[in-house]
Amino acid sequence: MKGSHLAVLGSVLARSSLGSVVPRDVAADLHTSFIQNSCSTACTFLSAVLWGKVSLPDSTVYKAQQTSLWASQSLESAPTCRFTPTSALDVSVALLILRTVQCEFAVRGAGHAPFVGANNIDGGLTIDLTSLDSVTLTAEKTELQSLKGGGNNFGIVTRFDLATYAQGDMWGGLVQYTEDHLETFVDALSHFGERQVEDPDCAAIVSFIYYQAYGINIVNLNLEGAKPVVNPALLKNFTDVPSPMKSTMRLTTLSNITDEMATGTPARFREQFRTMAIKNSPSLMLELVALYKAQTATITTVKGVFPVISFQVISTATIAQFTKNGGNPLGITTDDDTLILISTSNRWSNAADDAAMYAMADKSTPPPRRRRRHRGCCIRTST
Repeated sequence: MKGSHLAVLGSVLARSSLGSVVPRDVAADLHTSFIQNSCSTACTFLSAVLWGKVSLPDSTVYKAQQTSLWASQSLESAPTCRFTPTSALDVSVALLILRTVQCEFAVRGAGHAPFVGANNIDGGLTIDLTSLDSVTLTAEKTELQSLKGGGNNFGIVTRFDLATYAQGDMWGGLVQYTEDHLETFVDALSHFGERQVEDPDCAAIVSFIYYQAYGINIVNLNLEGAKPVVNPALLKNFTDVPSPMKSTMRLTTLSNITDEMATGTPARFREQFRTMAIKNSPSLMLELVALYKAQTATITTVKGVFPVISFQVISTATIAQFTKNGGNPLGITTDDDTLILISTSNRWSNAADDAAMYAMADKSTPPPRRRRRHRGCCIRTST
């Protein structure tokens, strides 16, 4: 780097504290010194100031970070460089430079988002937070303080303070049944939602899945009890149903159950998911499954297709916890009574099938960002 450029950079860094304002003469000098691509300028500055934390497209680190992204859509974006901070100060310096040279950027946390621009950017600069992964345990109990609702649209979170507690072994796993049991388990989930306050340590997810390899639909249950108690009473409406196709229910650890669930969402596929919340209505849940099933029938020949619609309870016991740490950003209160969180997750292999898969998703769920009344059930949707 030329001496004049280092002088400019030093001037910028001398003022690079949180809340500082970049002087106009410095910003002007930056733009006149580097008239090429603004993100190339940002990459050059960051390389000089934070050596070893910027990777270019021909580097091993760049390629490894690119291929570690979850959804194939994210892999298609190629940033000018990738920046890997190891502290909050690194992020602050990067933002100062990016703002000064007007380089567009994306922030990658865990990288588990399926839409373009969520965690990678084409031609811009990607800030990869995967190195901000240290864990420090202290005796002081703290509360989670982070941005809610807006995610990284309002800031970049570089630290979480969490209250920890001893978990120990728990009971859980997955159970699978033929699709003719769907109504039984939808009713069981609705009943569970109204009674979860009796045992908040229990959780249940009911999913309807099309398995392309076998050409069949199945019902998948994820059941958990946070205590080492086999078959808690609140889950018996699920577990008492005989003849499952598969069951992995056991006493184990939370990390083991999490790993088991993660096997159902492998990386390197094209992905799309949507969510919405409804009032606790078994009939509406069944209607939504019927709609989803009808639309799934139109894409059964798509390579690698794996469509799932899932239902999970948001009970009043859960909603009551929303008042902690700033409240719920969506305005949900216990006055809403028991809600059902619905998520649709579609997976497929080839970009050539994107249009068909997005059309299927559009027709399977109500229009986004709208509310409508359906037999007294308020539907909230988002993508």
